[in-house]
Amino acid sequence: MPTTGGSPNLVLCGFMASGKTTVARLLSARTAMPLLDTDDWIEQREGRTVARLFAELGEPYFRSVERRAVAYAGRAHGTVVSTGGGVVLDPENVTRLISSGVVIYLAADPAELFARLAGDPTRPLAAGFTCPEDLAHKLALRAPYYDALPHRIDTAGRSPEQVAQAALELYEGRGGRY
Repeated sequence: MPTTGGSPNLVLCGFMASGKTTVARLLSARTAMPLLDTDDWIEQREGRTVARLFAELGEPYFRSVERRAVAYAGRAHGTVVSTGGGVVLDPENVTRLISSGVVIYLAADPAELFARLAGDPTRPLAAGFTCPEDLAHKLALRAPYYDALPHRIDTAGRSPEQVAQAALELYEGRGGRY
């Protein structure tokens, strides 16, 4: 398990391809905080990729395993946590994540997300996106869940390093509106 103790976690949420994993790695390297990626945790426990889990056992099964990953992350302290894009769909997940630390939504517009996802076969839910409008519809369905998170960073026009710096400032209590 990642670090135990009193420090809060730094939790990144957002739609697939919003930069959670990239930014989390930068934050972990910059702060020396351990990194816990819930999708990686799931893949290690299940012995297969998230894409295979979706294909072979379906989304409901994946979401149940994801709930266990979030419970594990919620018991950590002083850890950078990168979550899957749909983690916010379960209110229990959101409650656990918020109680464990500073939760930040990494926002990006549909066209940018679509461009980042183009040709990526590792994203099981991205296969249905044939144009940015398809993605925009899915993002709109999740928007109320993301918007309810305590903090938000708009990633448009920002490098991963700039997003990581903004996240660190929020975590340290120095952040404004991003």
